[in-house]
Amino acid sequence: MKGYCQQSCNTCPGASQSATLQVYKKCKNPNTVAFAWDDGTTQYQQSIIDQFNAAGFKTTFFTTGKLYNCIYNDGAVQSLRNAYASGHQIASHTWSHPDMASLTADQQKAEILKLDDALSKIIGAKPTYFRPPYLSSGTGLRTVLKDLGFHGEVQMNIDTQDWNGFSANQSYDAVVAGIQGADKGGIVLAHEFYNSSANDLLPRVINYAKANGINLVTVAECVGDDVANMYREVGQQGLRDETWVC
Repeated sequence: MKGYCQQSCNTCPGASQSATLQVYKKCKNPNTVAFAWDDGTTQYQQSIIDQFNAAGFKTTFFTTGKLYNCIYNDGAVQSLRNAYASGHQIASHTWSHPDMASLTADQQKAEILKLDDALSKIIGAKPTYFRPPYLSSGTGLRTVLKDLGFHGEVQMNIDTQDWNGFSANQSYDAVVAGIQGADKGGIVLAHEFYNSSANDLLPRVINYAKANGINLVTVAECVGDDVANMYREVGQQGLRDETWVC
């Protein structure tokens, strides 16, 4: 297939670095923030994309297969393809959002590879960045990620605490405090399925970033990786068939 590559042939972006796995909690450069969204895709993803595009910034979506929405639904497919085409980063957050530290290595691989397969069909690419559900990890999971060719396990150093019942106002205060306290920029934890985060918090963070000379970027850019390394296999989008089910 034209444009398709195999990691084993060392022809993919980032394939030569596949033996190295880093754990990232913050950005490399000052005044740089990766506002990263967990648990999509959801009905709010397109709004998030539109806001970042309008502002000239980039973001990262840590995507699941079937947490709040089936990844093969028409809306999910379209928003993922729009995000990918706009240069936003699509990263892995497992197929069904389990606590990965509680699973065997084979179960961990199954969660990751099932999402890989879906993203390969939908956007034509497999991610090199992974954020574990609940931020729950360990040496076993990191060995699996390394074996599969991932570049980074992503944690965070700025928490919106939207998951903890924070209002948009409280989340905004937490994000601003985190940015101001982060010596080399921050990786934000936010959740795509909260309307308050997607459509109240986000516009305010974008305005704050613009007013304070802060660049909102993908996680890969935040940690100093080349954008070409966001995916370990890059090919063509697939055509819907009977396998596109959750």
